[in-house]
Amino acid sequence: MNAEQHEASYRELRQLAAFLAEQTRLLEKKAAASPAKPKFRAVKDWFDLTPSEFEQAIADLCREGGCYRVETPGGAGDLGADVIAYTPEGRKVVIQCKQYRGKVSSPEMQKFAGTVFSVHQADIALMVTTGFVTGPAAAYASVIGIQIVDSNVLRRWADGIDQPPWK
Repeated sequence: MNAEQHEASYRELRQLAAFLAEQTRLLEKKAAASPAKPKFRAVKDWFDLTPSEFEQAIADLCREGGCYRVETPGGAGDLGADVIAYTPEGRKVVIQCKQYRGKVSSPEMQKFAGTVFSVHQADIALMVTTGFVTGPAAAYASVIGIQIVDSNVLRRWADGIDQPPWK
């Protein structure tokens, strides 16, 4: 191979390197612009889980949604805080989990409301249920500032269709 052929090969390699660098830049830009799909697998049947596994699944959803310091205090002394997490912006999320086939009623909502802000000092309060929330309980939650994640919203969140409730 003579010097002229070396020079031509070198130019071709430099052009290829520049092309690959530009393609890499475009792919990185595209990846940054489109949010990543959550890695969480949708649960086929929430009732296949034990209550503590259900709480852990909700904690996992929080992690997938970008939360940190996610914990599941659990137990009788948790004062309504089944999951505690912090959003990427540092807001405290306190979640009450109700693995129900039926309804969450006003007394249950009121009990949660009695601790979520005053005791736990939540910035964001979520009532997550596999069932549904009665009309009066939903009205009360709206007034007091508790967000409701019922079975439909939970399914969409777990499937990656909807953003986490704090976004």
